[in-house]
Amino acid sequence: MFSNRNKHEYPKRDEYLLNCTSSNMTITCPVNYPPTFNHTFTSNETCPEYFRWIHEDLKTWKKKGITREMVESLKDTHFRLVIVNGTAYVKRYAKAFQTRDTYTFWAILQLLKLYPGRLPDLDLVFQCHDQASIKKDKYKGRKAAFAPPQFHYRGDDSTPDINIKPWIPLEKDFKEGNAMKNWTSREPYAFWKGNLHTGPRQKLGKCNSIKDWNAEIVNQ
Repeated sequence: MFSNRNKHEYPKRDEYLLNCTSSNMTITCPVNYPPTFNHTFTSNETCPEYFRWIHEDLKTWKKKGITREMVESLKDTHFRLVIVNGTAYVKRYAKAFQTRDTYTFWAILQLLKLYPGRLPDLDLVFQCHDQASIKKDKYKGRKAAFAPPQFHYRGDDSTPDINIKPWIPLEKDFKEGNAMKNWTSREPYAFWKGNLHTGPRQKLGKCNSIKDWNAEIVNQ
């Protein structure tokens, strides 16, 4: 249980939504969708602090660059994205889990709409699995320049994949929520939702019984 009385302020972000109500990815943007967004940039604007990680992630190929052969050598990948003159072309090699690849496509379309003409031509491959298929520790020293250039949501096994608040305001939410009702007076009921097809989670589905376990287990 979380409290909405948290006074921690977060920076507001502009929202640029895509009207993508259909799962058919072969359709074009609706005719009523604006071709561009009038986003004004001032001369004193600077890149966000986290942009430095872009240089950190790409420093492996800074000296020798990335060749087409390196891109095409990647086999364990979900799709390949090519952007030429502001138009995106996608070739899907495998279906990602649920809608991970679909939402990635939408994010790319939002970038193209928000920054028309500002995205450079590019050619990249993307993988949407939980675990990264390219391990940094296998490409150190002289081998670093030959690391396969695969984009991914996670850098290694220690990268968190849940977008939560910073710990200080989150801890405050926990304390305020717990103070609203004692644990001994709460209803003994458990709810869990996730993928039941991997590892020990397969056994968790056997506990899905309100009558026997007071637990509701939902396969996602």
